[in-house]
Parts: sequence; C-alpha cells; structure tokens
Amino acid sequence: MSAVASQPRIALRTVAIRVAISPVTVLVAVSAVVRTLVAWNRATPAYFPDEYMYASFGRSIAHGTLPAVRGVPAHFLPLLEPLITAPGWLFGSVDQGYRAVQAIDATFMSLAAIPVYVLARRLGLTTRYSLVAAALSLTIPSFLLSGFIVSEPIAYPIVLAAIAAAVHALDRPSWRSYSLFLLVAALAALARMQFALILPLFVVAVLLVAVRERRFKALIRTQRIPLGLLILVAGGLFAAGPARNSGYYPSFLYIPNFHPAQAARYLGADTLVLAFASGFVLIPGALVGLWLAITKPRGRVELAFGVVTVLLTVALLAQAVVYGDLGFVQERYLFYLLPLWTLAFLLYAQRGWPLKIAHAVVSAALVAAALAQPLSKYAVGGGQAHSAFLFALTWLEKPTGSMGAAAVLIAYTGAAALVLMIGLAFRWPRLVTPFALAFALLATTGSSVAATRYDQSNARAIKSFVLGDHPSWVDESGVGPTALLVLPGAKIPDAKLFWNTSLDRVLLLRGMKVPDAFTVGNIDVGHDGLATVSGKPVLGPVMIDDTGTAMELQHATLLKRTVAGALYRPQDALRFRLLAFGLYADGWLGSRGAIIVWPTAGERGLSGRLELPVRAPGTAANATILFTQNQSTKKFSFTAKPGKMQTFSVPLCASGPVTLIFDAGPIGGTGDGRQVAARVGRLHFVPDASACAKTPPSSKG
Repeated sequence: MSAVASQPRIALRTVAIRVAISPVTVLVAVSAVVRTLVAWNRATPAYFPDEYMYASFGRSIAHGTLPAVRGVPAHFLPLLEPLITAPGWLFGSVDQGYRAVQAIDATFMSLAAIPVYVLARRLGLTTRYSLVAAALSLTIPSFLLSGFIVSEPIAYPIVLAAIAAAVHALDRPSWRSYSLFLLVAALAALARMQFALILPLFVVAVLLVAVRERRFKALIRTQRIPLGLLILVAGGLFAAGPARNSGYYPSFLYIPNFHPAQAARYLGADTLVLAFASGFVLIPGALVGLWLAITKPRGRVELAFGVVTVLLTVALLAQAVVYGDLGFVQERYLFYLLPLWTLAFLLYAQRGWPLKIAHAVVSAALVAAALAQPLSKYAVGGGQAHSAFLFALTWLEKPTGSMGAAAVLIAYTGAAALVLMIGLAFRWPRLVTPFALAFALLATTGSSVAATRYDQSNARAIKSFVLGDHPSWVDESGVGPTALLVLPGAKIPDAKLFWNTSLDRVLLLRGMKVPDAFTVGNIDVGHDGLATVSGKPVLGPVMIDDTGTAMELQHATLLKRTVAGALYRPQDALRFRLLAFGLYADGWLGSRGAIIVWPTAGERGLSGRLELPVRAPGTAANATILFTQNQSTKKFSFTAKPGKMQTFSVPLCASGPVTLIFDAGPIGGTGDGRQVAARVGRLHFVPDASACAKTPPSSKG
C-alpha cells in the first residue's frame, strides 16, 4: 500500500508545502539570475579596501593556505564569505574569478527570500503576504551589494535565518530549537562580526518574553540549563572580545572618535534613509504593528517577533553610530532590518488597520522629518559611500538638475504616497494594503535600479581613469612577483592590487598615509638615491603609481606604462634620481610642492640643471614659480606666459641630495579638489659640470 493511500493527511500536507514553496524558489532563481547579470556589468570592484581584502582571503584559501593579505596571515574571524566563495578564485584569470565570485554572492544573497517567507508563515501571515515580504527582501537598494566582494551577500540570508530561528526558539523553547538558533547565530557572527550581538540579544529577549507573559519563574525552572549555557557563551564572548582582534576594530569595546551630538544627528539620518530604503509608506504601520505585537500579542510567536525586532533595531542603530565611521550614513550596517519591518507592517495590516489615529500621527511625524531633513547634505563629499539609497539619490542628480532637487522630489513623493494611503485607510480600507505594498515594491525597485546605475557608472570611471583597458596588465607582463610603490597622489592602490596578484608587496615613502590596514614596507632613500626597507635594498620589478608625483629612476628599464602607472625593472636595486611632489601625471603643477634630486651611484655630489617646461594655463595671466633650495635663503623665481611653453632651468650644485620647495600662483582649481597654478612638461635633470661655476638660473622657449 502506498504512503499516499495510508497517510493521506501527511501526503496532502507535503503537496501543499511544495506548492507553497515553489513560488519562493522561483523568486530566488529569478533574483539570482538577474542579480548575476547585473553584477557582471560592473566593470571593477569599487568598494575598497573591503573588496580587495575579501578577495585576498578567498584567493589564499582557494590555493590551500591560511587567509592572508599580501602573504601575511590576517587575524580576522568573520571568514565565512571567503570560505564560501573560494572555489570561484580557482578560475584561470582574475576577471574570471571575479565574475564567478559575483555569481556565488548574488545567488547566496537571493536565498534571503526563504527565511523571510518561513518567518512570515510562522507569524500566521497568508501565503500572498508572505510572498510579497519575500519579494520586498530582494528589491531593497542594498541588494546591489550582491555584486560586491564583501561579507553582506553571505550575511544577509544567514542573519534573517538567525532571526527566524530565534523567534522559533522563543515560541517553542527546547534543546532542539535552542541548538538550531545557536548554530545559525554562530554562522551569522562568522559572516559579519557585528552579528556577535545576536546571541546576547536573544538572552535578553528570552527574559523579556518571560516577564511579559508572567512566567519568569517557570522559565528558570524548565529552561535553566539551556538558558544558563546561552548566558555562559554570551558572557564568554563578551569577556574575550576586548582581548581579540575582530577585523578593523581591536575589540568589541573599541569606540572610535565618538561624539554624542554628531552621533545623534547621524542616528536621525540613518533612520530616515532606512525609511526611504524600505519604501517609506510601510514604516508607520510597522511601528504600530510592533507596538501591538508587544502590548497585545495574538500569540507567543508574535510577541517573540516584536521583542526580537525591537532589540535588533536598537542594537544595530547603536552600532551604526558607534562603530560606523562618523560622517557617513551607515545603511550598510542596517539594511538587515528592512525585511523585519516589512513583516511588522504586514502583521498590522492583517489586524485590519487598527489605531488609525495613532498611525496618522506617526505618519505625520515621519513626513515632517523627511521634509525637514534634506538627505542631500549627507550625500556630498563621498558621504554616500556606505549607503545604497544615497547612491540612488546621487544618480538622480543628473535628471533632476541638482542633488537638492532630487532629495526634495523623493521626500515629496513619499509624503504624497503616505497622505494618500492614510486617506485610503479611512475611506476605502480594502485598497490601502495593496496600495502600500505596490508603492513599496515600486519604490524599492526604482531606488535599487538607480543605486545600481550609479555604482556601475562609478566602477566604469575607476576602470577608465585608474586601471585602464587592461587592469591585470602587470600580471600579463609576466615579470613575476612585483612591488607596488605608492607615491603621494596615487589613485586607489587597492584597485591595482586586486587586479594584479603578482603585486605581492606595497612600498611607501616613510611618513605617507597607508592605503589599507595591512602590511606595507616603509622606504628610506639614501644619499645616492638607493631605496631600502628595514635596511635592505628594494630588489626586483617595481610598479610605480606616479599619478601625483613626477619621478625619474637611476639605471632602470621602463617595461610598460598605462594610466595605472609605470612598470620598471631596475638593473640592481631601486634607486631614485628625482621625485617631484605636486607635479601631476595629467600635466598640472600644484600650487605648492617639493622636488628632490639625488646624485647617481658613484657620484660625490650634484652638478647640473633641473629643467622644467612650464606655461600659464589661461590666455591672460602669467604664472609665477618661486623655488627655495634646501629650506635656505637661496631662491629662484620664474614667470611663465600664457600660450607658450617655456623651459626653466635651475642650476644645482651640492655635495648630496637637493630639495627644492616651490610655490606657484595664481591658484586655480581643476574640479577634483586639486589646487593648481600652471601646465608643465617633462621634468628632467641634466648633468652639467658648469653648474658649480655659479651659473645663474635661466629660461628659454
């Protein structure tokens, strides 16, 4: 006899589950395919140093070594992303590996629809509402991170699964439910260290639910062993935190440059950006829904969901203003909340929209905040770096004419939709929920598309101006392990490191700001221009990013030059002939800078002329350059006329290196933040014994 005939109820239940789950499977599959294709249209990683760091970890794991950056093992706990994506880096080229990892991330992040759907069904929402919640979890602006090489694509579905497991464990406490929660919570912490907080939050939620249900003593009596283990594990993590490195931050107790007033301002900005990123119109209903879930729950599962969601919201907002870089809206820390807020709204809608007056008051407050707090001020000067919704706002700047106009358009659109929704709630209540969900889907999808367009445009610009047509050109040259020398004014060194695995070292002039948190070599330059690191000469090929610094080497062969920099092979070791800070690769002379000239190996001193072709940039005003030698009273002044290139010649005579400080004017701007004064040609030192015969400076041209 078949199982269907003998157990008809079980068979019917199985069929029903399969039918119900199949739309979720379609959602996940469609999202994975679409997001992968969108990600493949991203020309290059652009979120550094994170994308370089996770790629380095994944590559080292793929090749059977410990997670490392530039060959040095990194003390970094959240390694789930590189562990999952490591197989993608086994493909032949960097580009193929990059695209494979993007596909893995896009597919994994799309799995978020499953825990959202499961949690919605556990909360008693209808199949239709549950599917809408799952769909909204896939259309939020921050889903553009599915094409990034970062931890969020892996963390997003796992965190949502951990919340679903927490709600289940609170609703039906047992060894099995607690164990499931512990497992998923541990995976969430391994995906992103910020989610180590889920475990202590769960302990607090257990106590709050017990107090709310007035069964605290019964809880302690029946669940004392698993609850004690939870408290012990959470306390152990907290105690170990200050002594362990958890990524960029040295401990859980580390608070970087915290200012309460600024934190309060960005707390408001973070909250408002999240409201817009969620579709805006859902937020008032979500707040009322959470209030009802805690004060008038229709069951323990609803109470558990309300308590967990409120605790997680408060904790993540606190993280965003404490651990996030102040000066940025930290949507990246917070977007995990959006599916939970959607579920809270749907719980409210399922109740039939009670407390309409309270909902209208909350809506009015939200509209007032949106109109009083223009988001455009948070998206200027790179402030949008950690916010996908602000990416969308920045992209809207072109069609609307200004970022301020784009912010006003978004605020008024959200306000009008919310006012219309309130009217529907009072007049035609059957239409209000479909309207709210349709508007939220349209708003999140639109902002997601706009954010993606902005990111793709930014990535194309980085490839064009920082990397060139062949980003892996150092690897393709076949010279083997190569050092990357980063000079002042260099453009995104981590982008070059990502695309060229043969760049295994980073060298900096001593005193320069490091490009990332990983190992670098600080260069000292000797009397004869010899570059050393910790007393040892720099040997082997060197790729030099000389975007903002003119340079000349001694006894080195130029192998190739691209917009990314120049690849040299020194004959013996790296030796400098001259360095000119403030002379840019695109031909501009800064308003202030320095030129250092070294004797060649074997020379006792310097005797020659420093030649610099210069012309004034405009058509009317002259450009004046004042040189001061070795910070002394010895000065040389030149005046360049517009429209004609003149070569200035400065005689140099010294027993060792010479430093010339220059000031140039009048000062203008190039539109990218640089202060410049003139156009220049190739700077060159010409040896000349007569320079020590007191030859005066000259100009020609």
